Amino acid sequence: MIQANLFAHTMPEHGRSRRRDPETAKKAAKSVDAKALESRIVASLKNSLAGFTTHELSRELDVPLVSVSPRMAPLVQKNLVRNSGQTRETETGRKAIVWVAK
Repeated sequence: MIQANLFAHTMPEHGRSRRRDPETAKKAAKSVDAKALESRIVASLKNSLAGFTTHELSRELDVPLVSVSPRMAPLVQKNLVRNSGQTRETETGRKAIVWVAK
């Protein structure tokens, strides 16, 4: 028999922090409304013909890169976005994954 998750609808989804992170990092993670940010990321990717890197999403959404980057893995797990197989150079000269909506 499968038991329903009683807390699925009552607990908001926030950013994550590690056990050993400083208290300021834990507070910052709790202040991020992960669901709202994920919705904004997916909407931006759906409206883009060429996809976005996390750096580009950060600028597009006016959200810090440190808030955008950690949302990508959960969005992949939720089957909402995927790695396009392409990369683009960031302003630092490094290659970054180009993400697209599914």
